[in-house]
Amino acid sequence: MSNEPFDPRDYVRWIQRSLNRLLETSLAVDGDDRSEPYRSAVREFNRLYLRRDFDGVDEKAQNALIEANEQDPRYVIWVQSALCRALNKAAPPGMDSTAGVDLVLNNATRQLVSSFQRTQTALKVDGFVGFKTELALITATGMAPPGAEGANVAAFIDRSGHPTAGDFYKTFPDEPVLPSGTVHVSKVTGLAAMTVSSLLEAILASGHESVLISCHGNPKGLSIPLIEGVDTELGSFAAELLAQWREGKHTEAVMENSLEWDKWKLRPLADFQDRVKRMGKRKLRRVELRSCNTGANLETLNNLRLFFNCKSLTAPDVLDGYAPIDPGSATSSSQAWSDFRKKHPVRVDEGSAPNRFAVAQNVGKDNKLTFFAITESSRAFRNFVDRHFVVPESLKMGARVPGHVLIPPGKLVFPADSAYRKHLRKSNE
Repeated sequence: MSNEPFDPRDYVRWIQRSLNRLLETSLAVDGDDRSEPYRSAVREFNRLYLRRDFDGVDEKAQNALIEANEQDPRYVIWVQSALCRALNKAAPPGMDSTAGVDLVLNNATRQLVSSFQRTQTALKVDGFVGFKTELALITATGMAPPGAEGANVAAFIDRSGHPTAGDFYKTFPDEPVLPSGTVHVSKVTGLAAMTVSSLLEAILASGHESVLISCHGNPKGLSIPLIEGVDTELGSFAAELLAQWREGKHTEAVMENSLEWDKWKLRPLADFQDRVKRMGKRKLRRVELRSCNTGANLETLNNLRLFFNCKSLTAPDVLDGYAPIDPGSATSSSQAWSDFRKKHPVRVDEGSAPNRFAVAQNVGKDNKLTFFAITESSRAFRNFVDRHFVVPESLKMGARVPGHVLIPPGKLVFPADSAYRKHLRKSNE
């Protein structure tokens, strides 16, 4: 970096873009370094990349951000494209923006970076893409780098387990994640009776690098069978075993003995094996599990991360459910409110007359979630939704909304609540 003055907010925006890209978050790129999501993300970067507990960006963190950016294939492709446009040149030999996942900022690209820096009076000519060089490329080309708008994910829903989840993510597409910010659900795919094989097929066909999976789970793993007609589910042991088989550490005989796949029908077995192997070649960046209690066991999280071959995998450590929230017709009847409170002693009570709202839940057979709600006005219902969900500007309230909640003992924790992330657990590479 040069010693000339710079706008501190531009520097923070560069950090925010970098964190969005490297941590797969969706921080607002607004130059504000005082917000809790920003400080939390900076702390996470320092922990993952520098193995220290620190929520600031000093010279050491700045250099680590530059190095990490220059090893990110998406960012390198952007740098190459922006350089060629800014200098009005074709890509020189050795600079291949179509290369695979091992792409890093190579010598040919670095020479082009230096050429660009020589055209800018405020830039030091060193061949590295720091915040000033990135800003100059954005200004010269109008091209936004990856991370400028946060992370998109594709959501895969087990419709038999969570029939409301698809509607929820279509209505509220921004899902809070660790360490801060949100990911944006850009596509929702429902699977009528999710199996591991059908899930892998859908993920492989999607082209997304980050995914959200909504299904039943427990501390032992995901409550979905490996294939249709087979009882074995994707537990921690099966996930670890399959990941090791994919790497050539187990023979077919071991797998037949452990998973009994010698008893599976030949075609479904062949499809399953092919998809597991292809998953090993497809490096995912983030997997967000919304599956009951799966995050309560770190070994389970680690083994599922290995199976899905992703940089990070996150899951809740408490019950997780989806269901419609329908308060019915608005009422101010004292008897109706008294009856509701007697019937539902554990509930969320909000507002005051004439805008009271209350909601409770019940988890029944097969972990089926049901919400019970009462409202005094449509305004009260909207106030509740605005307070507890990440609401898009386009939301038009109806008589009911699809709901999502985490359920620690005796509580209800909705996505926009401060406690939501406290019940998420993450496994990183």
